[in-house]
Amino acid sequence: MKIRKVECEQFAGIQNKKVEFTDGLNMVIGENESGKSTIVDLIYYLLFGDIKVNVNSNFFKVYFPKKLNGPQGDAIDGVLEFETQNGTYKISKEWNKGE
Repeated sequence: MKIRKVECEQFAGIQNKKVEFTDGLNMVIGENESGKSTIVDLIYYLLFGDIKVNVNSNFFKVYFPKKLNGPQGDAIDGVLEFETQNGTYKISKEWNKGE
């Protein structure tokens, strides 16, 4: 499996972010607090995270933003595009504060 792209409208402290990967070794680099670890976390939760969120969970406390320009953190989302020998696929998830 090759990850080709990950993107989100809002996830933790990042908004409207798209990161594209190429063949070979890819590195995510940037200034402190620029969202590098958050992008890695987004990939993890897109692949392995449950879509149901308990508002008392650590996931909720860490990844739902408190204040941002724009939406107030009612939902977070992400899309992961990956390629296998059988084709290209997308995983899309949205986590909401509500039930």
